[in-house]
Amino acid sequence: MMDYGLLALLKIRVLLHDPLNKSFLLRTLGPEFSEKHRDVARNFLSIVLSGTSLARVGLGQKFEGVVDEADRIASAFDRWILKSTRWPSKTYVYYDHIHNVFSPRIHVELGDPPRDADVYEVARELSKILAVVGKFTSSIQERELLLYNTLFTLLEPIWYSKGLPPSLADTRTPTHTVFDHLYASVTMVNMLLNENLNVSGFYAMIDFPGIQKFVNAGRKVGDVWASSWLLSNLVWNIDEYFMNTYGYDVVVSPTPRLNPYALRTLLSRLLGLNDQEYELIVGLEEIIRNKDNELNNTIKNILEVYRKLYSLESVGGKGIQTLWLQPLIPATTVLLIPKIKIPRAESLETENGVAEKINGYFINAWKNIVDFVESKLISRNDVLHRTLGSVIESIRDILSTPPQGVNIAIVRIEDVYKAIKECITNKNRDICDELGLKNINLEALHHNSKIDLESLAKSLLWYILVTRSNILARIDRYGKLYNYMLRPFWTYSGGQLESVDSKLERFSVGWIPCSLCGQEPAYIVFRKDIKTPNQVTFKKDDIDEFLSIASIQNREDKDKILQSLQNLITYIFKPGEALGPYCLLKRALYISFRDNLEILSTDDVALSAVSVFLKKLGLPKILEEEKIRNIGLSKEDLEYLFTPSADVSKDVRKPFKDIYALANIYGMNYEDLNNKITKYLVNSCKESGIESKELLKNIAHVIGIPTNESSKQVVYSLLLDLTENNEIGIDSLCRFLGLRTQYAIVRGDADDIGKIMSGQRFGDIREYKEMIELIKRNSKAIGSEDIYRYLEQGYENAEEILKALGLYSLPLSPAIYQAISLSLMLTAISDYKIVRRPGEGTLIYSGGDDVTAFLPIETAIDTVTKLREEFYSSGFKKINNIPITSAIPTGRSFSIRIVNIMDVMSTEIFNAMKFLEERAKKAVWTIIVEGKPYEFSKDTLIITSSRSSEESLFPLKVSVVPIQNILNVVKETPLLLLTILSKNIPEDYRGLVGESETYMDFSSLYNFFKYVLERNVKPLKSMSSRKNVLLMLYKGLDNFKNLSLFIGNEKSTAIREYIKFLSIVRGII
Repeated sequence: MMDYGLLALLKIRVLLHDPLNKSFLLRTLGPEFSEKHRDVARNFLSIVLSGTSLARVGLGQKFEGVVDEADRIASAFDRWILKSTRWPSKTYVYYDHIHNVFSPRIHVELGDPPRDADVYEVARELSKILAVVGKFTSSIQERELLLYNTLFTLLEPIWYSKGLPPSLADTRTPTHTVFDHLYASVTMVNMLLNENLNVSGFYAMIDFPGIQKFVNAGRKVGDVWASSWLLSNLVWNIDEYFMNTYGYDVVVSPTPRLNPYALRTLLSRLLGLNDQEYELIVGLEEIIRNKDNELNNTIKNILEVYRKLYSLESVGGKGIQTLWLQPLIPATTVLLIPKIKIPRAESLETENGVAEKINGYFINAWKNIVDFVESKLISRNDVLHRTLGSVIESIRDILSTPPQGVNIAIVRIEDVYKAIKECITNKNRDICDELGLKNINLEALHHNSKIDLESLAKSLLWYILVTRSNILARIDRYGKLYNYMLRPFWTYSGGQLESVDSKLERFSVGWIPCSLCGQEPAYIVFRKDIKTPNQVTFKKDDIDEFLSIASIQNREDKDKILQSLQNLITYIFKPGEALGPYCLLKRALYISFRDNLEILSTDDVALSAVSVFLKKLGLPKILEEEKIRNIGLSKEDLEYLFTPSADVSKDVRKPFKDIYALANIYGMNYEDLNNKITKYLVNSCKESGIESKELLKNIAHVIGIPTNESSKQVVYSLLLDLTENNEIGIDSLCRFLGLRTQYAIVRGDADDIGKIMSGQRFGDIREYKEMIELIKRNSKAIGSEDIYRYLEQGYENAEEILKALGLYSLPLSPAIYQAISLSLMLTAISDYKIVRRPGEGTLIYSGGDDVTAFLPIETAIDTVTKLREEFYSSGFKKINNIPITSAIPTGRSFSIRIVNIMDVMSTEIFNAMKFLEERAKKAVWTIIVEGKPYEFSKDTLIITSSRSSEESLFPLKVSVVPIQNILNVVKETPLLLLTILSKNIPEDYRGLVGESETYMDFSSLYNFFKYVLERNVKPLKSMSSRKNVLLMLYKGLDNFKNLSLFIGNEKSTAIREYIKFLSIVRGII
């Protein structure tokens, strides 16, 4: 039995076994670094623990060995590069650049070394927080583990919040930080916690299968967001059980480091919320306010650290709470579960025990979400929320079971380790094949005197676990695979098919399928009642049935409630909808979070950019009550439609923005309402007295075109000149306004991310050898100038060992895995911030590699470009301009699907994904750059529309200047069509070129294209203006000249893709 005090102290010792400024100390400690840097680490540890119950507790010699062993395993193959050369003592390299682990040629300076005073300020701040945590959690049995979890969560954020750069883990292998190494080391402890401190424990991969079908079943933004948020929180809740039992380090992926969900977990424990942590999302301020002042202030300080870390001011909202509403946790998680006996926790000795525990907590996690939704709705004062809460309560017995289970792959780490030794020590080639080491040269390994085979086995352990666990779990001698099951809605007995609950068969036809997912039987049905050709509403019988389910039919105030519901229900449900229990829960979930969500409906998304645009112009200038009344509409309704959702007071209790429902209220056809409002906005804009140049500036800003004075902004500068000379009139610019009924579904996915996460895309060992030259030029030798010879020899030895192992790049180490996982987490948070810029859309999911968002059409192209740049452009992820970890140098392909708010959302999400996978991901591009051909695959944007059969593709390789220029032209095109270009270009071009396009060379095709452009520039007052416009167009479009696209046997040109893009975009804005 290991008590929580010993477990916490062991993990704290490992987490702080190196100084946080380790590599910077080389400069001051010199040849004495080896001995003295440990003293620095001990002093830091002593200060951190000084106010806690662990301050004077010893670890013991037995567990000191665990600290050293965890350190060695975390470093893994990096140590081979160094130890194989018998590196001389008191000899070091002082180096202050970090290199990208995938592309070692790319490097950046870390920054100024932290002062000692800064380092100890971090220690004192941590100490103060831990002292308060210890004081207010003294009655909790695992209080020492909570101290460790607090330190784990805050160590890195507090360091970065002070503006301090990270240290390198080792200057001789400068591809990751000391934080990567420390967090990897403490994770490795979980493999060393059995009684004999041998390698043991379980590597568990948990996956919620069929996520696309689960998430995409919806007709509203809220349905899809709720599905995604449900998944993120179900998976994270499984993680939470093991985090609170063994420590946050047991979660391998997604990383808890700098993870807003990990902060929520910590605050929930500190505030004693237990299973009520979702209350933090809706009532954080009130919960904190009701706590003791000392705890209150401590938590406020923690929140301030994260506010600085994430720079949340730029996206508005309620700070960290907005991140808790973002689905940032993928549907797959990986845990490293120790074999350990601790108080009040069941000892997990077998994979069956682990699987049962995972399944049990998955079900508990599901029930907690259902409980939260039900209680949140019923506790509200308004009739709609309470009615919906009663409906959820009526099917509580059905909802207590999740709609499906999870797949669980569990590997016994001890048996994998034994197998690796059997492979490389006993030359068992069959075992080597099972482990994925099919090309291993066993004889070469055994004849290499530099290799200790026992140490090599440990160095390969993590690489094998990460790359082969899913396969090894299918082999009994390594582990076990547990497949999920869908929950049944029917039982078959005695030749009869019967429902699990009679509530699902109360309709005259027996049962009706859910109109959202098509999988579950419906529980509530709202049939269409066509009053007039222009007005579709609900059948009264279905409303009565809804009230009956909610136990309202027999209440005295039934008529009053019915009247309130009739006015509001259109905004929650649509005529013709039939919802099963689980899809109804999703709808109820996002309604319960309504006051906290930033975007509430597809109409919100469609209108968000034009609403921000009108706000900048001054909405009162456009909306005049008398004129609006004259066209049969209400100023209040239009004001609400065009007020940015973030500005709508939550106290007003307005229904969701819904153009279709508004048309019904006016007894008007949906298209007629659209045309009437658009015509009114355009005319009001013309009569408003707003200056043309002000309109142009705001349109450019919304689309994403910079409006500063930079010489690079050729298009905007020229259009501004034309506007000031009255060659672009107010009439053209006012056409930008309108009642938007289209929005963009965006799907993005990092290219080859599976290979990257398994270490198959690291830089070739030869690239690492080339890195030595960079180290030589920018480093300082300490102790002996011969160190560079030793370093070169180390990488030579590494290449030799890799060749014997049959590998082409360094095998993935725990520290490097930490760096990659952190990179994905930081990207996910940045994705949210990009998507939620003012006037932007709503994030449905981001895991750092793949991303789904709904965006207004005006900003979609600019946002996608920024999402691509954020994934990889400069080589490193940065916080406050401090390089934190390597960015992943691969492409990120995107699909923009432009759809109407009346389209079937689930179908269009599927279409967006299909175009991404079947077209963008199969694209191959060739371009001439500086006279040389350059080819790459994937990294592509595809743009399609539900109202067009056209598809248009563009490369996203942002590191190539001509491609950057092409993307700028694509982004500027809507503004060009609004002002100076005719929308007839596609017909003119196709009529001129026809089928001969396929056979033309680049030069001829481009000349035809230029001719078409000349014919389609709108009339301008002066010839010089026309000449300047054409020169500007030629300069931008010249980048298209030497770019070709191949998809299978199909060939296209960038010019052709641009023509197709014009066909799509000209009818949208």
